[in-house]
Amino acid sequence: MQPLPAAPRPPWDLWLIHGYTDATGLPAYVLVFRINHALEDGAGHHHLLRTLFTPRVAPQRSPGVQDTPPPADSGGRVSSRAVLGIMSDVARSLRGSGTWSVLRRPPTGELATAVGTVQTRRLLAVSRALGTDVSAVFLTALTGAMRAVALAEKERPAPLTLLWPLSVRTGGERGAVGNFLSMVRLRLPCEEPLPLRRLASLSRQLEPGRVERRMHTSRALMRRAPRPVSLGTLRLLMRPRHASLTGTYFPAAVPQPVLGEARLDGALGLGAPLPGQFCHLTLLRYRAECALSVVHDTAFARGADLPGLWLTALAELEAVV
Repeated sequence: MQPLPAAPRPPWDLWLIHGYTDATGLPAYVLVFRINHALEDGAGHHHLLRTLFTPRVAPQRSPGVQDTPPPADSGGRVSSRAVLGIMSDVARSLRGSGTWSVLRRPPTGELATAVGTVQTRRLLAVSRALGTDVSAVFLTALTGAMRAVALAEKERPAPLTLLWPLSVRTGGERGAVGNFLSMVRLRLPCEEPLPLRRLASLSRQLEPGRVERRMHTSRALMRRAPRPVSLGTLRLLMRPRHASLTGTYFPAAVPQPVLGEARLDGALGLGAPLPGQFCHLTLLRYRAECALSVVHDTAFARGADLPGLWLTALAELEAVV
């Protein structure tokens, strides 16, 4: 809803932060890349990083903005069940989904960041033992963390709505400029005290066939529907009344990059809350470590506690395996 920065400033930044020393005492550096989300979503960001830091990955020419619509059969398959799911999410956005009082405070517009890390092998071990995937483990622990927030605020834990982005890029669009995203509404069962029952609820919502149908159908509707219809639907799906949180899990399939003689030993993904939202959470998996970042409006002070609460909830889930 906001214009891109006026020329000559580009809508991206690249920073090299030096003067940092790691635990071994050797000099270390932090490389920060930031880009306007209107130009690049998470999947596009990932492709760009692979292109920059992995020389053997050939850059893909961006198709840019097309003057003519794609063929009608290029959108993918349409599932009636997925269409009903999209319509249901839109309907909930119109009437609101109910939000905790701690998430109904007036936003300050000022953002803060909190970070936690966990070894990738822990998440893989739990997901394998429970016959699920890392996304479900991430969200199960997040549900436990938000339940702890409610109890700390002396609020009755109730189901909480979270927006979960789905990429609708095709193989030929890996390097394309712009956003190729749809949103699905997930219900975090924060009222449930037992970790395994939280996991069961989320696993049903993240059932692979269901997610795949939603992705194919969203891709088809975005390409075949008139542009005002597709954009209007996306705006409704992303309304703050629809959900107070956005969460995403991103496995970075990037070989350990090398800049000269320096290796990239860790990575952190920082998202941004949608306008009117209070919190955006990103779990970025890079090699042996997963980093959880929480970017939150300062009106939601408990956002600073979420990484620690998430790790505690993860340990509770591990304890019942």
